[in-house]
Amino acid sequence: MAALTQDMPRTFRLTPNTQDEWEAVADASAVIHAGAACVRDTTDGGPIPYSGTGTSGFAGFALDGATTGEWLRLRRRGQVEMAVTGTVAQSSMGALVYATSDNDFTLTSTDNLPIGKIVGIVATGALAVNKVLVEFEADTHTSR
Repeated sequence: MAALTQDMPRTFRLTPNTQDEWEAVADASAVIHAGAACVRDTTDGGPIPYSGTGTSGFAGFALDGATTGEWLRLRRRGQVEMAVTGTVAQSSMGALVYATSDNDFTLTSTDNLPIGKIVGIVATGALAVNKVLVEFEADTHTSR
């Protein structure tokens, strides 16, 4: 997989409440697609899709798309199904999951952004895809 180029809504578990979402204005030069793992820009704190650099923490997953200056809704905590690279087994429960881009996730910590922990295993090994349930909570949030 690679960084998102179109909307790819994610499957979230648990019923959200208003405290699980927040809104912010998309940062300058940002093109954010639904489903993107977002971080806060180090310059002004606005959400941007994670690209591996220049961030001040995990901000959550985009619930809809936005570009520069548009309001964006983000899920800041909950459980989400996602594909991860790395060996996944029952012993992976509780393991940290890291983002390498806005759409790529791994169990490898080196130079990657921690986003949550494995709380369930959905599928392993099918077509070399490991799908897990990850519990996450954004590092920071601001609401309007």
